[in-house]
Amino acid sequence: MKKIRILQVIPALTLGGISSVVMNWFRHLDANKYQFDFITFNDGPLKEEILALGGIFILFLPLSKSLFSI
Repeated sequence: MKKIRILQVIPALTLGGISSVVMNWFRHLDANKYQFDFITFNDGPLKEEILALGGIFILFLPLSKSLFSI
């Protein structure tokens, strides 16, 4: 059976807040049925757990302000 992919866009992978809620879902959903992918804008303490649980971690780095001053 093909997994259902779920993309989580979370600005910061910190302990607490929405990150805690999403991580609780991730820890308890059936990994054979669901694939969680994470997009975040900073590296945080949850990255290693996401990778250990089979999640995909995508880090978007902020653009430099100098790019917009052309």
